[in-house]
Amino acid sequence: MNPRVLLLCSTLLLTACAPTIGNKQDVRTTSFFVGETTKQEVADVLGLPADISKSEALGLEYWAYREKAKLTGIMVPVVTGPASAQMDSISTGDTGEYQFKDAAAIYVFDKSEKLIDVRYPN
Repeated sequence: MNPRVLLLCSTLLLTACAPTIGNKQDVRTTSFFVGETTKQEVADVLGLPADISKSEALGLEYWAYREKAKLTGIMVPVVTGPASAQMDSISTGDTGEYQFKDAAAIYVFDKSEKLIDVRYPN
């Protein structure tokens, strides 16, 4: 099989399996069970958060979600030879700077990866 076709097919397959970054659902109307819901379940329902912060001292992890998902750039595979490729990025020009104070919702997880709190700062 042609290496370029193989590379293109494998890239498409991998991107199809990748988790969504940003909100799949409205964070203000989605509910989870505190003490029962896991990080994986939140990611499955909402997608990956805009930002993650950890407090090693408290043993907590904070996932912050924006009101809406925001695309700041994408990575594109570029075939550079018969059996090789490189990744180039395309940017929207947005720096993507994000602060927790801008979050629509913050999900707090403990060391066992269980949801222990949900905060709505705005």
